[in-house]
Amino acid sequence: MSVTLIVALILVGLLLLIIELLVVPGVSVAGIASLVFLSAGVILSYKYFGGTIGNITLLSTLLAVIITIVIALKPGTWKKISLHTAIDSKIEDNFTDSIHPGDKGVAKSKLSPIGEIVVNDLVAEAESIGPYIDAGEKIEIVKVEQKKIYVKPLT
Repeated sequence: MSVTLIVALILVGLLLLIIELLVVPGVSVAGIASLVFLSAGVILSYKYFGGTIGNITLLSTLLAVIITIVIALKPGTWKKISLHTAIDSKIEDNFTDSIHPGDKGVAKSKLSPIGEIVVNDLVAEAESIGPYIDAGEKIEIVKVEQKKIYVKPLT
């Protein structure tokens, strides 16, 4: 049995632990696989190298898991790869006064089911009540309620 295999099992377990913590939180395949890989590394260490090396591997693995969790959940860790843009757009309060059921316009983006439309020279977000609508397709306003616009394709 190779030390490289045991180290690789433990490193894969730590990687899966990070995936479990950050990408797919909750009890998932990544979390269970992480436990299996970490356990396999420690068990193989006990089996092929004896109690002393097994204990060192167990303690090292536990320490690595704790350090991984602390670093992964530390707020500043992911700043370099996180998105730092701010959304500063505002919705017009009175846009629904200018858009009424029966008005016709064009889909500015694909509505699947939500996208942007252009109606009465205004760009607004709308939801398709029927099939998906491709960009550039003509649409008709079906209803407007509480700043939400529902449209259907013109046929």
